[in-house]
Amino acid sequence: MMRRTPHVLAAVVAAAAAGCIEADPGPTPPEPMCHADSDCDAPAGEICDDGICWGNPPDGVTFAAVLNPPEGRPDLAPSEVPAVVFEDDGTALGLVFAETVTLSGRVVLAGDPDRSVAAQIRVERPSRIPGGPAYLRTAVAAPGRVAGELAFALRVPRLSPNDPPYVVDVVPDDGSLAEPGPDGPPATVAPPLRFRIDGTRDLAGVDIAVGDPSALKGAAGRVVDAAGRGVPGLRVVARGRWSEDAPLERVSSVATTDTDGAFVLWIPIGMADWNYELVVQPPAGAVAPTLRVRGVRIPDPVDGAFAELPPLSMPSFPSGARYAIDVIGRRPEGGVTPVEGALVEATAILVDPVVPVGETGEVDAVYTARGVTDAAGRVELDLIPGGTANRVYLLSIQPLPTSEFAAAHDVSVAVGPPGATGANVLPAVELARRVAVSGVVVAADGTPAAGTTITARATAAFKWSLEPALQAKLDDFRYPAATADESGRFVLWVDAEVFGAAPVYDLDLVPGAGARAPRWTVRGIDLAAAAPGAGLDLGDVALPPASFARGAVLTGDGEAIAGAEVQLYEIAADDAACDSAFAPVDATGACHAPAALRSVSQTDDAGTAVFVLPRPR
Repeated sequence: MMRRTPHVLAAVVAAAAAGCIEADPGPTPPEPMCHADSDCDAPAGEICDDGICWGNPPDGVTFAAVLNPPEGRPDLAPSEVPAVVFEDDGTALGLVFAETVTLSGRVVLAGDPDRSVAAQIRVERPSRIPGGPAYLRTAVAAPGRVAGELAFALRVPRLSPNDPPYVVDVVPDDGSLAEPGPDGPPATVAPPLRFRIDGTRDLAGVDIAVGDPSALKGAAGRVVDAAGRGVPGLRVVARGRWSEDAPLERVSSVATTDTDGAFVLWIPIGMADWNYELVVQPPAGAVAPTLRVRGVRIPDPVDGAFAELPPLSMPSFPSGARYAIDVIGRRPEGGVTPVEGALVEATAILVDPVVPVGETGEVDAVYTARGVTDAAGRVELDLIPGGTANRVYLLSIQPLPTSEFAAAHDVSVAVGPPGATGANVLPAVELARRVAVSGVVVAADGTPAAGTTITARATAAFKWSLEPALQAKLDDFRYPAATADESGRFVLWVDAEVFGAAPVYDLDLVPGAGARAPRWTVRGIDLAAAAPGAGLDLGDVALPPASFARGAVLTGDGEAIAGAEVQLYEIAADDAACDSAFAPVDATGACHAPAALRSVSQTDDAGTAVFVLPRPR
């Protein structure tokens, strides 16, 4: 049993229900729930303390946690607790930071250990929480450190010999982390390096050498224009896969074409696949396409042979010009209104009618421009216009999450040559209306849950029914959100169609500050039940009863940690979403439905975290 001293107020619990504990408890502390144990559900184990009935946790629910250390505690590492046990009186057990190991040292160029170079370091492994976020730590290795000095240091939880190892990616700086030296950034000669560590012991003060010639293969090529002339100043990289089921990512050094369009790339030997995608990009701000050449085979060398790539042909195109597009929506009562704040992306694939493509694999020359509509619903984009024929762009438009108008994808717009004078205004794009999903959020006692934030997100089953490329786009989707008013009423404007399919939504409910109510998810909102033009009224959307819990967050030697953040997850009891066509699997071949975030709290001065748990009836 965990009894607390009177300095812990009921207001602390109310703030925790909103996801954090604030120094100011708010203008009106809530009324006490109890004065004695007899005011609580004592037969279920509840006790009264500080005016709160603690305990009676939900049955049949598995919780897990992620512990994040406070600032100023570099000796601790973010730690996963795969199973948090709640006793009948609400005491949470097992909130203990893991024992750690250290990874520290420098990143140096092979053969030049005098001074370190800048690099991004990622340490990752699968989550120990089923359906939880992958464990990830990052650090930036500083340049200019001499032997004996540390350029980076981070701690990660110690692993047992049977645990999957940490995967460490070291990405040399391409000029985005530090001011390049006279020889340019290290990424020009050193590609990313990947290795694994078992996490059972410290690796302190190590020099990580990148760009070792004996571990690399070289590939030389040239970028030419439609007339066969070299194109200087282009950024060239190769994307590949570290393992057969891994996504494409940059695996090469970063090259810039010289005055003759020539470049050299360095790629690690021993990759899972010898087929790469070459990406040729223009300088930042240039109105020019990006060349993507897929299926370029660069085998590992035999006796140090150097791969010679066929010329990469950049298609000819006219100079860019500025065009305006108006994004509008139609009012229910008639007439149109501008759509402000919409993200607009225009993409065209350039095909040169003179120079054949495909000699070096599958070739695309893609140009993309992005902008945001202003108060008049207008966006101005620098586009590559058409010549003798119009150039077709596909528009992707994402309105604000609160907009009544729906996102649009693959909207075709023809762009001809620019006019000699005046603005180049393209036809307006009219967006469809979203479906109004409404309801009244009520607490377990039936009173309005004012201030609750409601967010509609596509279900995991819907997301995993999409091909991986569309899943990645869905991750960037601006999901609709609303806040319940004083009466608990809300209206969400939800897309009835996403990427040509009818999504099913989950509603994530986060009570406002001062509410003694838990986070909750209402699952499976199917817009097919909405009457045409009438929206979908959910009626009362009830938050479940709350169960109040608390627990000490400790180090392995029992020290209480103040200021730590605790993210509490509910493990999904149903993995039906894994039946979807493109459901992800882990290294063991298993699939888990996403775990639901149920609480985000911060420990008080005594190291105690407070949780408001959902206890469905």
